[in-house]
Amino acid sequence: MNKEVLKICYVDDNIDPYLMSYIDFYTNLYNEKNSKLVIEAYEYEIKEDDTYKSLLNQNLITESNILLLDSEFFSSASKSNSSLTGEQFLIILRKILPFIKTIVITQNEIEHPALTVEKFKSALSDNAEIDSITYYNEKLKKFLDQSLSEHIEEKKILKELKRNNETDELLYDTIEMSLDGLEDDTIFEKEELNELIILFKQIKEGFPNA
Repeated sequence: MNKEVLKICYVDDNIDPYLMSYIDFYTNLYNEKNSKLVIEAYEYEIKEDDTYKSLLNQNLITESNILLLDSEFFSSASKSNSSLTGEQFLIILRKILPFIKTIVITQNEIEHPALTVEKFKSALSDNAEIDSITYYNEKLKKFLDQSLSEHIEEKKILKELKRNNETDELLYDTIEMSLDGLEDDTIFEKEELNELIILFKQIKEGFPNA
């Protein structure tokens, strides 16, 4: 039986090796225990000429199911004079690809841990390789687990939708494509996107135990 593939991508202007190492650790551990779903982990390093528009045309980003975004990923790499932050890009992303799960990573102390995760400070550690795993297991793992659970739940709802013939094939394919990530240059018009979000919310309410 072919396993479903779920993609995680970490986006930053300066890839943090300890964070990427943890993502690989989490991915490998999950894959060892799961027989139905396999996670693939990727990284995308912001280029000097990147803008939010170019990021939305990157397959690594649009095909991902879970994104980890650095809160200041345009701060040093971009020559486009963009002041867009990871949090602001997240707002744009939610309008274009509303079903991608997103986690913001920051180097700063945070007031709202439900929205962001503070990066591990390797300079304060005598054994950063081990301590970073412990740190992210406490701070990040719960958000990855939650994102995975939400994605799996939405896929179950989609199967219920197909089985019960609750909508036409075109809308079903559109929802499925959005859940799996865009694999082409398709960008929804605002009206289409709003209709898709409303429809999916109605479906989710109709299958509370899915």
